[in-house]
Amino acid sequence: LKGFGGKGALVGAFLGGWAGMTLAGIAAGIEIGASRSFAFGLEVAVPVMAMWHAVLGVIEGAITASVVAYLRNRAPYMLGVVG
Repeated sequence: LKGFGGKGALVGAFLGGWAGMTLAGIAAGIEIGASRSFAFGLEVAVPVMAMWHAVLGVIEGAITASVVAYLRNRAPYMLGVVG
């Protein structure tokens, strides 16, 4: 399995980390906003959760891309890179 090199893999790792965090925040915002025990509705919960998780997603994306870069250099077999 070749092709886990180059900047594309790092960009993909970053975007995957960012998207995962952001989508989790949106899902949590929907759950919280739909709850009857929360004083505000979806129109407050979803944007607030999405915004903060998108900001946190930048950190998550950077960490994920850093780990992929480290593994690519130190232990490429863990990523399935051959040759």
